[in-house]
Order: sequence, then structure tokens, then C-alpha cells
Amino acid sequence: MRPMITRLALLLSLLAAPATLAQTPTVREEIQVSVDGRSETWRLVWDGPTRPFCGLDDLATADTGPCNGFAYGEQGALFLERRGADGTLLDRLDLAPAFRDSDLAGLDSGNAALQRWPVQDRDGDMAKAGAAEIAAFTARVQARPPVRIMALGDYDGDGKALEFLFQTNVLPTAKQYYAAAGIDPATGRLHLLHSTARPDRALVMSKAAWQALAKGGSAVEVPFWACDDHGSDIRQTYRLSAQKGQISVTIRDYDCASSALQKEEAW
Repeated sequence: MRPMITRLALLLSLLAAPATLAQTPTVREEIQVSVDGRSETWRLVWDGPTRPFCGLDDLATADTGPCNGFAYGEQGALFLERRGADGTLLDRLDLAPAFRDSDLAGLDSGNAALQRWPVQDRDGDMAKAGAAEIAAFTARVQARPPVRIMALGDYDGDGKALEFLFQTNVLPTAKQYYAAAGIDPATGRLHLLHSTARPDRALVMSKAAWQALAKGGSAVEVPFWACDDHGSDIRQTYRLSAQKGQISVTIRDYDCASSALQKEEAW
């Protein structure tokens, strides 16, 4: 009878144990969007726990160039959701692949990162403050309104402002780079915007390049890398155009001494 008693005791202990609750997704931001005349709710959702990224737990690091645009942020599994007027989930997109080629220190594989609270002038002075001052400062920062992410624009030239930018990388001298997410006019589904040359990856560019696309019109050339930047003897530009959902990007290399075009590469 002992084995039966043991199994019975184990079953009773399991029944008595508190149920493990599933992790509830956290809505980071929510906006109302009109898509072909239909009202939708778009949400940025953390699907699971998050942890600081360039966060308030390490003010000395948050105040450095590699955290420019990400302080005071968080990282985790991040999704963009579309929901209908009745709350029905229409579509869902994982934003982590946009970070695949980034070199952000401290970003876990499979995660995305977003700035949460804005940085203000003189925040960096707190890095060497005492514990009590830092605790009070942290509370003040957390009372600031969260940084807005989903500012919609037309970045793919389809005539509909149904895309938004989010930062995915920062390079030396605080150069911020962005990807874009929105509705693919060819499929009507959420996607990460890409170039015609590289449909296999999210297109990541400077904000100036994206803003040039949003202005529409004919192809434009936008600075990418300047002469003498980190000793470079080459000046690089983006050659950009967007029409009917198709984005064309070419990187052009110019010799700094002669200004002669040396190379062009589809991006």
C-alpha cells in the first residue's frame, strides 16, 4: 500500500499548490488607425517579462554613446498587433528580426529594445550621485510620459501613412539607425519594410534617409557617411526612391579627394 499512499500524497500536494499564472502581455503603446476606412487598434506589446536596456539601473552606461536613443529603455520579446474594432486580433508581427544585424551591447538574442522614458538635460550628472539621490531621480524619470514610438508616415510610397520607425542600432558618434514596420500594400499584412534588392532582411537606415522617403517625389541622395568620419577617405550616400510599396536603395561611395564616384551597391 505504500506506493499508492505516496502517489496519493503527491497528487494531493499538486492539487493544493497554487496555479502558475501565464505571463500577461504588457501593452507598451496603443494608437487608433484607419485602414481602408476601417478602425483598428495598433499595439506594441511586450510578450513576457522585460528587463532594462541602457536602463536606470546603470546610469553610467545609459549616459554613453552606445546608449544614445535607447536610454532609459527596456528589452524583451516585442510584437506589433493589429486589432479590429471588436478587439479581434487581425495580425501580429515579431519586431526582433529588425535587430538581427545590430551590434547593440547587452541585447539578448531574439529580443528587441525600445526607449521607454526620455532623457533630459543634466540627467547624466546623476551617474555619480548617492543612493538616496539616485532613488529620487529614478522615481522622477519613471513619472515622465513614455517616449512615443508609433508616429505613422508613408515610407514606402504607396500613398498611405501606415508605417512607423523604431530605432534598432547606434553606431560611433551616436549615429542612430532605424527600421520601419507597417502594412505591406501587396499582401495587406504587417511586415518589416525592406528594399527591393534585399527582401530577406529589414531595411535599416538613418532617420534622415527615411524622412527623405516620406517626402515622396523623385529619387534623392542623402548623406550616409562623411569624409574624415573616423578617418574615412570615402564619402557615402544613400540613393533612395519609393513608389507603390517598392523601396529602392543604393549606397554610393565617393572619393573624398576627387569627389569621383567609386562604387555603387544595391542595399
